[in-house]
Amino acid sequence: MKKYYLSHIDFSELVNVTADEEQLGIARERMIELGLLTEKGNPATAKIGSMVGSLSKSFFVKLQRRLRYRKGGIIAVRDTLKKIYDRKDYYGFFLYVSFLYGFIEWQVPNEVTLMPATSETLRCYCTELMMALNDFIDERSENIGKEFTTDENQKDT
Repeated sequence: MKKYYLSHIDFSELVNVTADEEQLGIARERMIELGLLTEKGNPATAKIGSMVGSLSKSFFVKLQRRLRYRKGGIIAVRDTLKKIYDRKDYYGFFLYVSFLYGFIEWQVPNEVTLMPATSETLRCYCTELMMALNDFIDERSENIGKEFTTDENQKDT
């Protein structure tokens, strides 16, 4: 029997949360190469927003599908992320998102694993992801309430 509510996380996805200064320097250099960080070390907000836009929709769709039979579904995830975000616990936010990637059995995208290398890029990422999730839910507001069912024998795809 498949256990649908497990999460698999590779510690390499969290490396920049626990990294030493040398590893963080390498991550910052990679962020500059990708255009996620300016040469001056500031977050490239437009590029981070674009990254979130390109990665988040498929993530949210898969997450919504995986949670469709769970009470609260994706709304509960949004509420939890909002609570963490409102406390300005951006590392907690990142860890929760990493957990959710593992929950849907996806690897955290490489660009996203770089975000904790600087607190400002992480804050920018969290802000963009929170806005993207709110937009995703708003676009699907009619169908979101219909995703929960009490039939425990339903299978996840």
